[in-house]
Amino acid sequence: MNNPESTSYDVRIHQIVEDKRTKKRPHRVRWTVADRPRFGKSFATVGLAEGFRSDLLRAARKGEAFDLETGLPVSMLRKQQEKQKQENTVTWLTHAKQYAAYKWTRLSANGRKSAADVLRDITVALLPQRGDRPGKDELSVALRRWAFIPARNIADAPPEIQDAFSWAERHTPALSVLEDAEVLRSLLDSLMLKQDGTRVSANYFDRRHAILYNVGEYAVMKERCEQNPLSNPKLKWERPVDLKTENVIDPRAVGTMSQVESMLTAVTYVGVEQGPRYVAYFGLLYYAMLRPAEATDLEESQCILPKEGWGLIVAKGGKPNVGQDWTDSGEAHDDRGLKHRGRKATRDVPIPPRLVELLRHHIDTYGTGPEGRVFRTVRGGPYTVKEAGRVWGKARPFGLSPADQKTDVLSYIYLLRASGISYRRAAGVPVKEVSQWAGHSTGVQEQNYARVLTGLKDHWTRRMDEFMDA
Repeated sequence: MNNPESTSYDVRIHQIVEDKRTKKRPHRVRWTVADRPRFGKSFATVGLAEGFRSDLLRAARKGEAFDLETGLPVSMLRKQQEKQKQENTVTWLTHAKQYAAYKWTRLSANGRKSAADVLRDITVALLPQRGDRPGKDELSVALRRWAFIPARNIADAPPEIQDAFSWAERHTPALSVLEDAEVLRSLLDSLMLKQDGTRVSANYFDRRHAILYNVGEYAVMKERCEQNPLSNPKLKWERPVDLKTENVIDPRAVGTMSQVESMLTAVTYVGVEQGPRYVAYFGLLYYAMLRPAEATDLEESQCILPKEGWGLIVAKGGKPNVGQDWTDSGEAHDDRGLKHRGRKATRDVPIPPRLVELLRHHIDTYGTGPEGRVFRTVRGGPYTVKEAGRVWGKARPFGLSPADQKTDVLSYIYLLRASGISYRRAAGVPVKEVSQWAGHSTGVQEQNYARVLTGLKDHWTRRMDEFMDA
């Protein structure tokens, strides 16, 4: 700024003139710097014009250099640039909204919903605690349902939601606050907690942390931060022991085939009509290793069910119920492909006669719905993973022994899939084949099922004994 080639001390400040052609800002201050064309600035009143001219005179008397491009004293130019920098600083909320818009086409509907949840949580944590702060519910809706859904215009929201959003915009900090290690440590501490103050699960904290990291990467990409704030070596934030996750299946939660079959029988006693409709569904999770969403939208055309012997399931992506706000179609169910694969990808899963029997009985008893959908509720609607979990929970007291009920064995429906994978590995099926049938990589299986496979030591030693005896 003080480069001699861009500044000069040759300054002449002229008298204020009145421009009678305009009434809006008729009083004009004029001055000249070196050999540059005359500079000028107009004001609405004489007092404002005189004040500005006095500032110029004061700078010249102090011996300040004047900028050749703008004509301003370097001190005045510096203040102006700082003000512009502050005005042009991207706020956290603006950055978060832009991130949500950027990721929208790159995420599944469930991913969009999850990102909006976390962006809301981060924003709420960064906003100041003031007496005029909006209510928790209004602020949550304004952020999650309006700010972080790109197609929505806040002007269409109810007045109380608009007010909450306006307050958040006025009080959101600059994105740069995340570069302050102390602020970021405090934010990470707050992300360990739910809104009611209790601790979140380790997996949910991982999700929050991952999205915060991705938001930081987006800031680097947009050249708003030199490095990801979470990569700052000065951060030195330590994750509590109870929030350290192990992406492994607990062998104590995996059910044996006899336990699974006992639970399938118990499911038939849930309600008059409800439970029996879910037996084949739960059987798919175990015997075909399908994910709950994949089983929910199974169509008859995906099933090869011979009268005898093994059958086949051609697995394809499910349609999870995530809510109409998050899907491209505006429908509650998201039409997506297999996890981590293309939308039209499928995988063939051989199924044992027991599952063939369950599916044939289900179709013969209840028929199929629109598009050949195998599973429908009593009222004809689609299954939801949430409702399936309720049915499973009601059956657990009848399907497990009192001792097993006190443990985590088969405590939620996804453990049926884990049990099915473990069953195949125990049967000696190579990891590559099991991974292909389950729809994940061999690396995921070796990592997530490491402890389960370790628990099969006795099984494998018996197999070796049998082989050597033979």
